[in-house]
Amino acid sequence: MPQTSVSLEPSAALLGQLADSQGVVDIVSGVMETAAGCAFGRILSQGSATKGVKVPTADADALTLLGAVLRQDMQEPTTPSIEQKDAVSLVKKGRIWLEAAGTLTNAMNGRTDGTAVYLVHTGADAGLLSPTDDANTVRVYGIRVLRGATDGNLALVEMDL
Repeated sequence: MPQTSVSLEPSAALLGQLADSQGVVDIVSGVMETAAGCAFGRILSQGSATKGVKVPTADADALTLLGAVLRQDMQEPTTPSIEQKDAVSLVKKGRIWLEAAGTLTNAMNGRTDGTAVYLVHTGADAGLLSPTDDANTVRVYGIRVLRGATDGNLALVEMDL
């Protein structure tokens, strides 16, 4: 089928795409335990098995964060997610494009001296970063927003978990 349209404003990145390979990049792997799976770019925590990973479901899961789900080159851009029992690559250290749950700003550095960044652990946004401190989120450290975004859009984030 011939191409019938051309985008004049291509996407800057895809959800879960590694932004660059400058500096140290640490990628770990695991097996998805969450029955519903998850979308690329979600931040996952340690599951019940040694190599198991899961979508965070409680404040305590912030203590065992492993990284953000990396979209692999071999996966089609239209592939929406990782399913249960799939092998998962997680960016533990490096720059990755993640979906924002609320407006994330460049001032959010996830350190004690900066504006806090929170991880959603409840509902459809579980595993996303948020600027909001509420019953559904927990403050996380080692995550810095390099390029902010509004709710539902892609933010460039530096992970150092």
